[in-house]
Amino acid sequence: MDPILWHTKNIISNENKKLHEYLWNWWAYLVQKPEKKPRSILVLKSTLQQCGKNIITDFIGDKILGKHLHYATSDLEKILGRFNSPIQARKLIVMNETGMSSAEWHKFNRHLKSLITEGMVSIERKGIETKRIKDFTGFMVTSNQDAPKNRYR
Repeated sequence: MDPILWHTKNIISNENKKLHEYLWNWWAYLVQKPEKKPRSILVLKSTLQQCGKNIITDFIGDKILGKHLHYATSDLEKILGRFNSPIQARKLIVMNETGMSSAEWHKFNRHLKSLITEGMVSIERKGIETKRIKDFTGFMVTSNQDAPKNRYR
């Protein structure tokens, strides 16, 4: 755990104490309030390639929450597309290096915003009737691009 704490404090938070505290409070909320949705999106953005953003998200997702509650993808169609069953029953969804332009983020804005804030989600599988279920998912974006940061200020 010490290397993870050091990394989030010194690399991810750049020694900003308030930011470091906010990050850990956001992640703790996922565990401490499993029946509630954070209703905000956490964006880890760095202009540096390979600064360890995925090390942190994989640790939180796989080691803290468990692989069955964590889903990471760079294909937003799996989350925001018509057939979105991978998002069902997850506590943390990480959108990695999506490489989307500002225009593409704008296109998906309403749908993503509803996934982040609404307590119910429609799940559609191929050939099976759509169903609405309660949703407690927290969303994160990791990116080296400006588009997510500029969209969610």
